[in-house]
Amino acid sequence: MESLFSTRVDFEDIVEYAIYNDFGANDHNGIVHEDLRKAAQDFAAVTQSFLSQWTNGYIWHKDPFELSVVASKDLAAPFLQGRTRHGDGVEDEWFIVSLLRELTIQFPEAVVSVRDNDGEILLIEAAEHIPPWLDPSTSQNRVFLYKGLVHIIPIPQNPAEILLYSSGPLTLNRALELVRGSAPTEAPKNVQEAIMARLARYPQGAKENIHRARCYIPRPVAHLLHHEPQLVASAVEAFYLRDPIAMKACYKMEKFPSTNNVMVTVRMNRTHYAQLVSQKFHPPKSFRLPPISSPNFKACELGMKLACGFEMLCADRHLRSSSKHNGHRSVDTYEFEVDPEWQAFLRRLDKLSYFGKELPGSQLYKQLENTAKKQYLQAKFSESEIIGENPIDKIEYILTQSLEDENNLSQEPEDNDKWMEVDPSNLDRMFDEEKLKMSADDWEELNQEDLSDLDDEEKHDMEELSKMFGGFTSFVEKESGLGGVVFPHEREFEEQEDKNSSDEEDVPLRFEQGQFLQSMMDVLGINQDDFDRITKGKASGNSTVSTAEDVLRPIERVMPTVSFDLDDSEESKTGEAGELVDTPAPDAQLESYMESMDRELSRTKLGDDFEKIASEGPSISAVNEEGEEELRKIDLDFNLVKNILESFSAQEGLPGPASSILNSMGIGLPPKRRK
Repeated sequence: MESLFSTRVDFEDIVEYAIYNDFGANDHNGIVHEDLRKAAQDFAAVTQSFLSQWTNGYIWHKDPFELSVVASKDLAAPFLQGRTRHGDGVEDEWFIVSLLRELTIQFPEAVVSVRDNDGEILLIEAAEHIPPWLDPSTSQNRVFLYKGLVHIIPIPQNPAEILLYSSGPLTLNRALELVRGSAPTEAPKNVQEAIMARLARYPQGAKENIHRARCYIPRPVAHLLHHEPQLVASAVEAFYLRDPIAMKACYKMEKFPSTNNVMVTVRMNRTHYAQLVSQKFHPPKSFRLPPISSPNFKACELGMKLACGFEMLCADRHLRSSSKHNGHRSVDTYEFEVDPEWQAFLRRLDKLSYFGKELPGSQLYKQLENTAKKQYLQAKFSESEIIGENPIDKIEYILTQSLEDENNLSQEPEDNDKWMEVDPSNLDRMFDEEKLKMSADDWEELNQEDLSDLDDEEKHDMEELSKMFGGFTSFVEKESGLGGVVFPHEREFEEQEDKNSSDEEDVPLRFEQGQFLQSMMDVLGINQDDFDRITKGKASGNSTVSTAEDVLRPIERVMPTVSFDLDDSEESKTGEAGELVDTPAPDAQLESYMESMDRELSRTKLGDDFEKIASEGPSISAVNEEGEEELRKIDLDFNLVKNILESFSAQEGLPGPASSILNSMGIGLPPKRRK
């Protein structure tokens, strides 16, 4: 389902969002553009202030949540737009969606749209419940968040609805009018429930994604993280995506030498921590790690990796080429004190209670002021002139200040990292929780192939393949008779033969003893002279055994013992002595030999040629009581179809074993087509 709504917006994993507020432009046409721009700028600052209750102290995986004022020819008023790279931190994406939803509740006039690389993120999450007419070609400008709910502008289904909803593509201005208007646009209940279930733990639970780890790092690195904790994201990214060129910076460690290290607590998100811990990295010569058995080994290793990440980050040529030395402006370098427009903007924020009850100089006041400065620069200058998010500029600016006193550095207790371990029981529990969310009908639908995207010809081909598999299965499960294998096209002939022979069933069976005796003598190679000698010996007084038994005894020595499967009606028949005829039990020793052979072959190339059934449990090898690795079962159905198709394809249209077997079973494979 996630292949739907897949118009990609970038090569990186990002989420884009827009907040629309008309600021009364539709009611007051006399409002000048400059006033609307200032209103949008104020709204952006107030929005950031409202969301700071959840974003303060949060460590983003790559980029933080930010808003900028954008003007559009299609809209009467400017709107707010943001773009955040989240990379592997999927938690950031849904945290942002939850923030946008909270914003629409706090500001009822705001309408929000949000999408990621795959397209409409809200529709992808509720793909099992969305209306059937929704697809990438019809979803543009139709999906929004408004007053805390998901809104989907429908397509008119009858003439009466044409008056309410526009048919065909929607402009953004018309879509916003419909969402704010009286026409019903709320998404169906099951769509709302699916999305709200995904957002249930956000935004309050987002801080559970933060992990505190003890690290033994150079004091300049501790100074940087004390003043700008978000820099840990850039350092981890530089370490995790390092290349041989970046590794050269770690050989000398000129920027952050390991001569003056301190033990501090570093805050990062769980993905950052997992990326640092999971990678094996040999420390540069300047680092001396304690033995693995030391209780400080983990902190020293994490600190070494983090310090190397900062060193590689500062040596990045691309970031250095876009630094402030090229004439760009940043929050740290711009002279706000001499800008009268900034002073006026600050006074407007005070009137809007942007800082709340915070006093100038407090930590939260400084954070809100820094956010307002970013908003101001984004609104005042073009994006090409602002590089406030360049981490090298931040590092250079913070390092110009005196190093923070060690007593002020964070010494919080570290968090337990057991969350990285998932045992089989927890994995099964997680699977069971997901299964409970789906009804029996949903599971049945998942077990069936989805042929909705195939044309008639492709559906016919799929039916032929299904018929082939079903034909083989039923053929193998049947028992052959004494006459050999009965193919489907021969059944009709056999049924006719059985019908003709049924008329003769009433004729009594006659046993010609002389003819039977002559036939047995021919089979055993007994001539007439030998037979006469045997009969004379019996007649001379040695008649303890009948002549027939004496003749048949050599047959038992020549012919092998053959056991036949009896019907249920015959299993209870007794012999002449009145004893039950027992079916021999399976040979346990033979089964043991076969199992040993399977285990030995599984370790060879022959064992790798077969497709195995995917394990339903965790990605670990199952082990039996004797400590031996259990064999994964072979997927017979998949291997059957795969081998038949490969054999049929290798024939290249000529006669061969695959086509002969399939034709004898009345199955015709679809021809190979060029796409």
